[in-house]
Amino acid sequence: MAKKLRIKTIKPRITRYCICPVCGLKQTFKKKGEHWKTVKEFDLDIPVLLKVLVVSAKCLNPHCKVKSFPLPVKGITKYQRTTNRVIKEGVASNILNNIPAEKIRERFVRSLNVTGSRRTLDRWKHKEADKLNFKGLIEKLKPSRVLCLDDLDPERSTCKHLITSDRIKGYILYLDALLNQSEEEVVRYLTTLKSLGINEVACFIVDMWKSFPPAIHRVYPEAKIQYDYFHIWEAVNRHLDNAMKDYSRYLRYVGNPELAKRVWCYRRIFLKHPKRYTEKDKKIMDEIILSCEQELPANILVLKDRIRDIFENSLSQDEAYEKKNKLYFEGWHKKNRHFKKIIKSFISIPTCEYMFTYLKEPHVLRSGNSENSIKLVRSWEDPRYGFRTTKCLQDHLKLYQKMKYLGKI
Repeated sequence: MAKKLRIKTIKPRITRYCICPVCGLKQTFKKKGEHWKTVKEFDLDIPVLLKVLVVSAKCLNPHCKVKSFPLPVKGITKYQRTTNRVIKEGVASNILNNIPAEKIRERFVRSLNVTGSRRTLDRWKHKEADKLNFKGLIEKLKPSRVLCLDDLDPERSTCKHLITSDRIKGYILYLDALLNQSEEEVVRYLTTLKSLGINEVACFIVDMWKSFPPAIHRVYPEAKIQYDYFHIWEAVNRHLDNAMKDYSRYLRYVGNPELAKRVWCYRRIFLKHPKRYTEKDKKIMDEIILSCEQELPANILVLKDRIRDIFENSLSQDEAYEKKNKLYFEGWHKKNRHFKKIIKSFISIPTCEYMFTYLKEPHVLRSGNSENSIKLVRSWEDPRYGFRTTKCLQDHLKLYQKMKYLGKI
């Protein structure tokens, strides 16, 4: 059975004086014309339509660009066929609750007796986002001077993006697409970041791109650079994992498929932090080490602990340099080709210098929060199967900054 429809009539309050929204002149009201328009509104019981009388006033300023303008009606925006309350609820549900437009449309029809297409909801969202700009939002967010810079591969996008976040406050500040990973592209991105009001940066915590340090020195010459501890360990673990994979293939090649399968299945246990070992993990590692003729699994545990000791227990940059140089003099780079790649990254300059900036500069943090920012963006992408364009992603970020960080719906 179809629901009944209720119609409410809304008329604007006619005042003696009115203000032209174009020229700003306060003037005596002089009626130019009127017409009725239909507007949708929320109601939990039955569908409601508002019949709104739009009264036009004549602008008495002969130099004004418009001859007439409609008097404002509270809660209803010019040209909109829906009240502001419906628009705010739709946009807030999409941004704060991460509900895709199709689900919002279904909820509106089922619970709030308001119809609307998915495209209409998307149009509301982008229209609200167009009222905002990153420069104004960043000025209100008042970011700290410690920033994180990392790369992002958005779904449905063929190019990489860079994402900047505030290490202290945890805010995502800006993101944009890059044509490639060259220094010039990173400089272009950082120049845009600087034009948005982020003029002074004490430290950048970055991924291990080769183009990051020279680009940062060009745009922010006073900023310190620290390679993110997470990404350093990500690179170390990747090389150690490859060493275990190669050893498993070698075991299969020499005719020991059972041990090869065991090494392959449990190789990730060797990469765990010692505090996360369980009794079962220790037992498995001991069995594999005793079963292997080569010392590779045992060497992986030793090398991993030695590298961790450099970062967690060094009290100065000189002490860290001494420990990492000792790995080279002990010949760890000769034990395995994957070990060689790890030792090379710790020996090469200036790569190793950017790893230990935090030991020299007290205000520099060892790790950033880029991964948390990327996880947040991924959570936006999941219900939408990604964003169609970079602008769609930026619009979502602007609205998220306004509603979540600044608390303005």
